[in-house]
Amino acid sequence: MCFRLLEAINLGILLINLTNLHICTLSVNFIAINDDEKPNITINNIGVYFLDMKKCLLLNISDMPKSLLSLNCIKTNKIHSIVYPNDPFLEFKFFKQNIIKKYKKITIYMSKNDFTIIRYFWKLLKAEDSIVSLDAYVFFEILKYLSIFSVKRNKKYKSFIKSLVIITVMKNQKRFLEKSAEFMLNSREYNSLNILDIIESIFKFYLIKKLFVHVTFHEYIPISFLKTRYTNKKLKKPKNCVSMQFGNFYFLSYFYRCLLLDPILCNIWILITKILYIDKLYIDFSILNEDIDIEVVFGSLAQNINKFSLVVLEKNLPILDKLKRYCHLDFIKNLKLYLFHSSIFILKTLPYFNSLQKLTLEFSEIKIYEICNLENLNVLENIKLIKIILCKPIDIQSKISSHLLLGCKKNLFVDLSGTLHLSDSGNSLRNFLTFNLKNYIIGIALKPNFSNLDNFNLTKILHYNLITRLRLNLENIEAKLLENYSFLKYFKLLSKLHFINIMLTNDLLRILLKLDNLKYIFFECFQISEPIESENLNYT
Repeated sequence: MCFRLLEAINLGILLINLTNLHICTLSVNFIAINDDEKPNITINNIGVYFLDMKKCLLLNISDMPKSLLSLNCIKTNKIHSIVYPNDPFLEFKFFKQNIIKKYKKITIYMSKNDFTIIRYFWKLLKAEDSIVSLDAYVFFEILKYLSIFSVKRNKKYKSFIKSLVIITVMKNQKRFLEKSAEFMLNSREYNSLNILDIIESIFKFYLIKKLFVHVTFHEYIPISFLKTRYTNKKLKKPKNCVSMQFGNFYFLSYFYRCLLLDPILCNIWILITKILYIDKLYIDFSILNEDIDIEVVFGSLAQNINKFSLVVLEKNLPILDKLKRYCHLDFIKNLKLYLFHSSIFILKTLPYFNSLQKLTLEFSEIKIYEICNLENLNVLENIKLIKIILCKPIDIQSKISSHLLLGCKKNLFVDLSGTLHLSDSGNSLRNFLTFNLKNYIIGIALKPNFSNLDNFNLTKILHYNLITRLRLNLENIEAKLLENYSFLKYFKLLSKLHFINIMLTNDLLRILLKLDNLKYIFFECFQISEPIESENLNYT
């Protein structure tokens, strides 16, 4: 009985697949147009696109500027047709989206100069292992098409990438490098995931270790002076994020010896990374030794980097000079420096980074007067956002009156990640207030110790419209709870909330449910004082 049922299910699946094969198909016509015809556009058809290879985009006809060509009165015999998914063995999201829209036919117009290569591209995709020879120029154009039509990165795709690499790159590496040197390559015209697949395929032929590839390109675990759970969660890499990291001396040394000291592989690496856009790059230079020429490493890095994070010891701070010399800092939008403490050299090198959108300085330890020195750097005014993370608590027991913050920089923000012990005895609260950090604090970890909770007034310490992260340890508070938690609703930007040694109450939960911007909440060492009345919690 079970066998017959299974047989019937398999037959049903087969019939569905056969039905989809004939019904859910899309007829695609690629039509070349002449560049010299410029009458007005009057087409109102749905499913009509223009392939703009200058921008590497498929433009819907309704989005085309009127300065482009007319598509309604063109006579041409340059037409190539395919039926998707019957003809190409690769899957493309663009065509699937048109099938979902219930289109039976679409038309894609393009310049006649682009027609020959795209026709060749679709002919290649009619059968696997059909690539016999391929010019370097066609190789890079095909990579553009994979991006434009949003290829699905499955097993057949990986096999196709492997064939591309064998026939174009590996078959005659020197010729490939010579021909490719003539091209003006732009990373914006490609999908970095496709380029990363090309790199990994090349590495396989050079027998580069799989562990190196996995750790370098598929993990992203930068150092952190903070060992909090939200930090680790935050660093989980998004699915489509392209990252690269060297947090281990072995892998940095392996990269240097096996890639950069091989002349041909090094040149291929540098060429391909010209079209690789890296979302996150992390290098720990505290592991550096004299066997590695840092200039060679910097000279081989990708030119297009969104966020560059690096760990620098005081002894190798001159690396920042070389970073300016060899890396294209103008293209880096976000730079993060992990520093064990501040120094005069940092102040001298920070002007290199005045074209950044965001500069993050994470200090293991820093003094208030050193923050004052950073605040007084006028060259940093061009940076849109400067974030200083203090991992260890600042000294609030002894205040030096000559070092106070002005509190007037609109682009400067401070995260006090080291637990701050404030009490109504001694000078800790008074000293902290005189530092004038209030206008800069966006994150803070507090452990209050007040005999009178009326003295624990967060409005004295924080700006409600700035705080995004709050950590409260109520170990020293009687009964491990505050009389009122309504102050939380005034934090307009609060997204991360961490409670330690707290007594959970229904009143607290009601307030937390009303915090619209809260993305993360963590309770550590908590107790429940009363039964949770879930039916009485107002979720709206």
